Amino acid sequence: MNILALLCFSPASLFHKINALPWYQGVLRTWADSLGYKTCDSILEVGCATGQLTQYLAQCGAVVIGVDKSPKMLQKANAAHTDRAHFELASALDLPFEDNQFDYVIAASLINIISEPAIAMHEMTRVCKPDGKVSVLVPQTGMMDEDVASL
Repeated sequence: MNILALLCFSPASLFHKINALPWYQGVLRTWADSLGYKTCDSILEVGCATGQLTQYLAQCGAVVIGVDKSPKMLQKANAAHTDRAHFELASALDLPFEDNQFDYVIAASLINIISEPAIAMHEMTRVCKPDGKVSVLVPQTGMMDEDVASL
């Protein structure tokens, strides 16, 4: 199935393939590791897609909740569920959490594709503890040609 077909008919499969690319996993893990979180810190990943980064953070000892607005994305995420990672259906524009709940609130490749990024950033800041961190990863130029071809 080509990339356009995946995008049209199976976005969850496309995002799962993108998140599994070695260079993209490396980018995500380097970014996540640079945040300075500690074991048992609470992390919210907004726009978790199929959950690979959420799972990685959980394996590193954090308590992580991943949210996404796509049930199909979360179905793939839940297939690899671990005890320290949980997934919930939610929109970045209306996060279903209390104020000041998380030590870290992160979003990878989300802010650049949603309709109202300012609202999402406000929500992310709202649910982050006052001494916590909000961090977003925004891609720059496109993916490498060979990676697109492999999809």
